[in-house]
Amino acid sequence: MAALGSSACGDTRSARALTDAAEVADAADAADAGVPWIGGTAGRVFTTFRVSGSGEGTNRLHALSLTDDAATFALAGIAYRGVAYRVSESFGGYDVFAVLAIAADGSDLAMVYLYCRGDQLTYAFSETFNLPLVSEELTGRCDATLTPFFLADVSLPALGNGVQPLDTGTSINGPGLALSGARGTISLRDESWELLPFGTVDCSSCPGGPWYEVHAMLHRPSEGCFAILYLFPDRPHEVQIANVLCLPSLEQPAVTFDAAWQRAPPSASP
Repeated sequence: MAALGSSACGDTRSARALTDAAEVADAADAADAGVPWIGGTAGRVFTTFRVSGSGEGTNRLHALSLTDDAATFALAGIAYRGVAYRVSESFGGYDVFAVLAIAADGSDLAMVYLYCRGDQLTYAFSETFNLPLVSEELTGRCDATLTPFFLADVSLPALGNGVQPLDTGTSINGPGLALSGARGTISLRDESWELLPFGTVDCSSCPGGPWYEVHAMLHRPSEGCFAILYLFPDRPHEVQIANVLCLPSLEQPAVTFDAAWQRAPPSASP
């Protein structure tokens, strides 16, 4: 199974760049004025499937409901609205649906990865800006139909809070893509975005692996894209950007950069 389109598995550790002083001041003024970090989203997103169902988790995911790719659920007691926008077919025997959601009160962004085998929802991974990626078992059903073209309705609130970027120990240097410490820049859609990592996945034992993932937000004023940076050990001069969903545009760009990358070795236990 190719990593592109794959979802979370394995161990986890928990773009116009604002480098000009005037731009930084403008961003601060916008925050003070109550301008959302990402504006509200209303429209349709292209998918290659229709999935409906419901489920109940054993940890923090509850009251999951899916109807033609539109999703609602509670995560750690907070209500979310979202959309299933990406599927990984036959990933280790599962169909894995990636769901991006915004808290109903605009306080957080969540990614949920639903694992469906046949008509059974069996488990999920979930992460937010404030919660690390964890897995849990699910009890529920899924009814998925693959289709060449489906436009799923999307209605998401504005996101008021930005992400606190994380130093993932990954450095990247190449034309159009750079990351050092907790911040970087990326050129996407002929625009420059701030690159803000907030989590990693070690998929060295995943089906089709090994690879590593950096989960990140790409941000410019009132716009944001969730993205996964895929790093393959046998391709140290290439970074693939995939599983992208931008808000509020609902675009799903994917691009491969010629960029050298390195990962810091895990810290030794004290």
